[in-house]
Amino acid sequence: IRNGVKVLKRFLRAGSFVNAKDSTKGEKHVCIKSFGEIDAPPDIVFQMFVDKRKVKEYNEHIVSMKDCKEFPKSTNIMTGVTTWTKFTWSSTPSYGPFKPRDFFSVVHFRKLPNGSYLILNRPAYHS
Repeated sequence: IRNGVKVLKRFLRAGSFVNAKDSTKGEKHVCIKSFGEIDAPPDIVFQMFVDKRKVKEYNEHIVSMKDCKEFPKSTNIMTGVTTWTKFTWSSTPSYGPFKPRDFFSVVHFRKLPNGSYLILNRPAYHS
């Protein structure tokens, strides 16, 4: 725990969500879950993460970001859950001997009727 934020991590082995063709990915891909309290209304925090123009406010390592494909919001009339998904490309600068890197991610957003929010960000592989 640091500054009231707890971070949990575990390494992911090759399997259904890690490409088995690259055996090292199971050793170097980490699943991270962090949680803590932020002194702000949840909807404001959620909107900050939804708005790609604000990414540099919370991630100084992103040089460029582009939404490549967005799927429309949908709300399940039975549950009241609103969801939407997008594919996002982002890049980082070079650091010392390391070249700049780019990332392609699938980001899924969900608003629950009880006021809870979920953002799931997973790497995607593209050619």
